[in-house]
Amino acid sequence: MKLKYGKRKVQLTLPDRNILHVLNIKEQEILSNPEDIIRRIKNKFVLGGYKAYGIARVVKEVEVILISSLPKEKVRKLFFIPMINLSYAIEYVKGKYGENFLAYILPSGNTVLPQLI
Repeated sequence: MKLKYGKRKVQLTLPDRNILHVLNIKEQEILSNPEDIIRRIKNKFVLGGYKAYGIARVVKEVEVILISSLPKEKVRKLFFIPMINLSYAIEYVKGKYGENFLAYILPSGNTVLPQLI
């Protein structure tokens, strides 16, 4: 798997056993349809090492504000800044960086892979 981060490319090898670990299933367990995978992830999600690595690389360089219904403690464990809505997030950024700040807003950010060009 290749991930592009900024101007650098990172090559990660993701063996099948890692995918099974991320899905939190045993090798002998059979998933018969996509709904089985969705149910498995909703019941017990395990953050894979490659995701943790990617998050760590990003939060080392920029602040990430997460607007979510997740408990604030969980959001902070990911090194994100929890906010309850976009208005609060914008006021936080204005207060910290002034009126002329630059920010990226990613609606449905869990389904977006941003790339600087």
